[in-house]
Amino acid sequence: MNRNKELFFNTILFAIGNFGSKFILFLLVPLYTLTMTAEEFGTVDLIQTGVYLIWPILSLGISESVMRFIITNKNARSEALLLGLLIVFISGLLTLIAASVLNKVEIFENYAYLFSFLYIVIATKNILSQFCRGIEKILIYSIDGIVSALTLTISSIVFLYFMNLGINGYLYAIIISNLISILFLFIYCEIIKYLFTARINKILFKDMIFYSLPLLPNTLSWWIIQTSDKYILSFFSGVLVVGLYSMAYKIPSIFNLIVSVFMQAWQLIAIKELEEDKGGSYFSSIYKYYVAVTFISSSIIILSTRPIASLIFKNDFYDSWKFIPLLMVAFTIGNLQAFYGSIYTGVKKTTKVFISTLIGAIVNIILNFILIPSAGVYGALVATIASYFIIYLYRLNDVQKYLLMDHATKKISISLILLCLLAVFYGFDYMWTDILSVVLGFLLILIYSTEICEIAKKIYHHLVGLISNHKP
Repeated sequence: MNRNKELFFNTILFAIGNFGSKFILFLLVPLYTLTMTAEEFGTVDLIQTGVYLIWPILSLGISESVMRFIITNKNARSEALLLGLLIVFISGLLTLIAASVLNKVEIFENYAYLFSFLYIVIATKNILSQFCRGIEKILIYSIDGIVSALTLTISSIVFLYFMNLGINGYLYAIIISNLISILFLFIYCEIIKYLFTARINKILFKDMIFYSLPLLPNTLSWWIIQTSDKYILSFFSGVLVVGLYSMAYKIPSIFNLIVSVFMQAWQLIAIKELEEDKGGSYFSSIYKYYVAVTFISSSIIILSTRPIASLIFKNDFYDSWKFIPLLMVAFTIGNLQAFYGSIYTGVKKTTKVFISTLIGAIVNIILNFILIPSAGVYGALVATIASYFIIYLYRLNDVQKYLLMDHATKKISISLILLCLLAVFYGFDYMWTDILSVVLGFLLILIYSTEICEIAKKIYHHLVGLISNHKP
């Protein structure tokens, strides 16, 4: 019961920060579509994509090690934080030195130094955020999400709407938002206190690097799966198409938020459970509810795609909705394999994380080059779905070596078929296909009705217990 309560309350705290911040960021979509062209949005998305590619590589993936090692070794908090920040500082200097070369690349022309500053603030903020999670200051972590989102909103309105700075304004807003977040975390996580007592620990450094190094090719593989298609699209179809495709990601990000909120809380519990060599029954029960929420949320978002798009996608961006249903299928499968990823993390089998993701990345890049020239964005979508599915199948079979649990494969297989049909039919935009889509969505809800009722009961009992405990 204690672990259930911890998971429940941590999920609530992560939800406060994530839903609050993401909802604010979601409201920025109309601002972007009003003040930027599809080409401009495609350019800034490619710049951000580049930052998220080099960030884990140059920083050696150290942020994951920071969180992982301070959860199980409280005495190493100061040393782990110091090592993480030192690596980010050194890698940040490298990006500044390389900026003059990067400025000669067409996409990054005139934005090279902004690219470098963006890397520095994102990498630093990530170290501090992971440290905050690791020392279990979940409320501070959640509030930081809202502070960051509010700062980004205000900065975006100033730079994009009032000053009309376009791409530069978009990047200025992100940099300022991250700087404010860094300052907030420095103060409320008492970073100075930890750094004041920190010393270089060579043994810890070696252990952290050995843990994080296998995650580097894994991160690169994820970059290939999630974002390389944008660069291939820009080559074959132009930056305008990339802008529409990137905008289509905004609505599925709501779905990803629902799952990521849970995964942030779950990862802390999973590490502790696996450290104590617990059996798979607890993981099976959690996975059952995780799958239910995943499929029902996905089907509801698909059925809401056109109404939401008509409200937030302005001008030429409205056509982006056509890509969203298949993106939701990809995100759904991606979140199924992510659960198994948390098990690998808990048992410190990061090499298996890399191998499975690398296989998916190879499939993705091959299919992208085969399909995108003839099918454009739809080719990229099929490649993404296929690569996620390959990773899911690999992890489904391999993770049983480390943990025996119920994988509900029959139920998930039926659900995936129904979800794919729902996505395809909804994309046709005819009355009869819309009716059929609603029927398919209802069937998915019916399949997981028992789990949803159980989740509702558990939430109710936890809330009642919380209220009764705080009665005077």
